[in-house]
Amino acid sequence: MQHAQRGFGSIADVFKSDGILLWQAGLPYAQYLARKYAPIRVTTAPYLGGIGNFQNDPLLSQQCFATSEPLAATRAGLAVKTFLVAESGYNPYTTVLVTSRERLRQHPAEVQRMVSAVRAGWAAYLEDPSPTNAAMAQLNKAMDLQTFQDSAQAQVELIRPPGTDKLGAMSTARWQALVDQLTELKVIRGPLDPQRLFVDL
Repeated sequence: MQHAQRGFGSIADVFKSDGILLWQAGLPYAQYLARKYAPIRVTTAPYLGGIGNFQNDPLLSQQCFATSEPLAATRAGLAVKTFLVAESGYNPYTTVLVTSRERLRQHPAEVQRMVSAVRAGWAAYLEDPSPTNAAMAQLNKAMDLQTFQDSAQAQVELIRPPGTDKLGAMSTARWQALVDQLTELKVIRGPLDPQRLFVDL
């Protein structure tokens, strides 16, 4: 996320600019971006959460969730522009259901029921997020109901990307790209068969 008046056209512009980028440098996505856009010109510093620093510095950019900090910044009266890390080519599955191969083998119907229930829940949320947003607003007083509604709208294409047949679908090609990237970054070692990393139920 950066101030719109900076006129950046892509995430690459952030790394070639003056100013400061707040991020968690040790995370794989940061390592990937630093390598892809090297040598970087922007000064980097740790991201500690929120938008307080961002509000007070027009030359500051920061990591964010596209469904959170940009909404808070807009509500604070700031004009912002956000680039998805996925636009750079690094696009992992960031929220997944995990089970063991043994459990999948021994209890396939149970695993299928779980997947079906989660998929149905997300489908219902996409259809009408209002009841869930109201419940979350009661639990999280730091976000008002309007922000929850704005967040629901902002994440529609992240939950159901264009061209996907079903919620939660995965592909071998996307897993292979991630394996290649993490191997190059030395986050993982040794060969991994992407087809053994997921089951698309």
